[in-house]
Amino acid sequence: MEIGHDTEPVVASLNVRTPRAPGGVHLYGNFNTVTFDVQKRILFIEFVQQNSGQEPGSFTLDVKGEEATLRIDNKVITRPFSWFM
Repeated sequence: MEIGHDTEPVVASLNVRTPRAPGGVHLYGNFNTVTFDVQKRILFIEFVQQNSGQEPGSFTLDVKGEEATLRIDNKVITRPFSWFM
């Protein structure tokens, strides 16, 4: 994740790695950052894949505190999350 700063921090880009794209796919501006609050440690990102069969598939990333939940390809993956920037 690349973080930028305008008047407040923003998510500038994402690099998403999947089994079919182990080198990663860079997403620039074609995702929706619904919530990004560094003080409250809340982040919610949505990505809708417009092209069937391309990586990554549609996903959501929901971070609350130190826990992240990724929902992608009918899977739910929960892992620790670091806010260190």
